Amino acid sequence: MERYDTPERNAAVYLINQMVADGRKNDLVLFDRGYPSAALISFLYGRGVDFLIRLQKNHFSKIIDPNKEDQIPCKGGYSPRAC
Repeated sequence: MERYDTPERNAAVYLINQMVADGRKNDLVLFDRGYPSAALISFLYGRGVDFLIRLQKNHFSKIIDPNKEDQIPCKGGYSPRAC
């Protein structure tokens, strides 16, 4: 575990990296509100992690196909790389 003042997304990235390093497969990672970000979603797809994130209805203004690299939303548009 991380220190109490570690941002939750940073702790999630650390724990997911540990999960992947341990060879865990077929796990579903659940996130509550406050976690969604283009960078986190890009990270999860890049690590091949199955996940479910609770979003507000208007969190993303466009429907994307996350299997296409150029569809990862970033501030100011879409990027072929992680945000």
